[in-house]
Amino acid sequence: MFPLIEKAPAAAGQTAIDPEALEKKRLAQIVLLFGGVAVFILLTISAVNYVRHSGAFIWMTVPAAAVLLALVFFTQRTGNISLAINAFGVMMVALSLILLVSGGINGYGLLWIYIFPPFIFYAQGFRRGLFYMALLIACVLAVFYGQYWPIDHFRYSPDYKKRFLLSLSGVVMISAISEYSRQKTHRWLATLAAKLEALSYQDELTGLANRRCGLSQLSTLREISLRNETPFSLIVVDIDHFKQINDHYGHEAGDAMLRHCADTMRQGIRKQDLLVRWGGEEFLCLLPNTDLDGAFVVAEKMRNNLEKAQLVAGSRVLRATGSFGVARVGKEESLDATLARADEALYRSKEEGRNRVSVADNFQPPKGKAA
Repeated sequence: MFPLIEKAPAAAGQTAIDPEALEKKRLAQIVLLFGGVAVFILLTISAVNYVRHSGAFIWMTVPAAAVLLALVFFTQRTGNISLAINAFGVMMVALSLILLVSGGINGYGLLWIYIFPPFIFYAQGFRRGLFYMALLIACVLAVFYGQYWPIDHFRYSPDYKKRFLLSLSGVVMISAISEYSRQKTHRWLATLAAKLEALSYQDELTGLANRRCGLSQLSTLREISLRNETPFSLIVVDIDHFKQINDHYGHEAGDAMLRHCADTMRQGIRKQDLLVRWGGEEFLCLLPNTDLDGAFVVAEKMRNNLEKAQLVAGSRVLRATGSFGVARVGKEESLDATLARADEALYRSKEEGRNRVSVADNFQPPKGKAA
């Protein structure tokens, strides 16, 4: 049952918009792209150091490149994006600490740290990015101003420390603001896309599934019925004398009546059933795993609920009844043919006095019930 389609069902052959899946895909691309670029840079630095007969960075860059390459392959094989992204964050903080302690070449190794904040925020998101940046800045402060640092480290001048901290703080701030704005825009776009997708399958007036959704689900449920060899029936409903309500009380009362009828009939169906605003004052109810006997019982319950319900519109109390046509979806016939048979049963209900249920096939209703 779809009292309100919060997440629209995907049409046959279509895929519903999934913001989480899109975000996961973005992170997977980050792992592949940035991982590949980082491996290339680290190996290039290693090669340059080797050519210059210097081992200043090789002991750090080669293992880091190997770990990054392993993470890329791990992500490709397992799809575990979260582990890879967090491992990237930990590695960047660890590399920063090594650069801080060693100083790189003449203290210029710290300049590589500037590339870390944008990547960490982009990969980790705003909140976790702040955590990693706080950890990074804590390492910088510990190395620069720690009194009891356990190992010897490169000695930076006081002016260099101040300028580096100020510039790093600026990079962190700009990266944080940029990521916060990106996430906020992403959430807004994802929410908007979900709403637009839901509206494309939802009748705005009644909150029911619309005709497009009904056609999609009709085809899908028919395929499931044939595959599992289970019965599948449908009910077509038309609100009796609806035009008179519009003519006598206005379109506002007519809209209220349609909402009232939708809510009332919805109370007579199961969770797995689907009530559709088929068009105008006509509704379609899809009943999977239901034979004609069960469909007739459901239609009678809907008809009875509709007959008894009242709509209070200002000082007036309005009532409505409905004419129902029931048909079982045939194995060898088209859906158009099934709908046509249900329509024929509906028109028979109207011709025989309205406010009744008629069945399109040879069917004996339970005793005491109209047919």
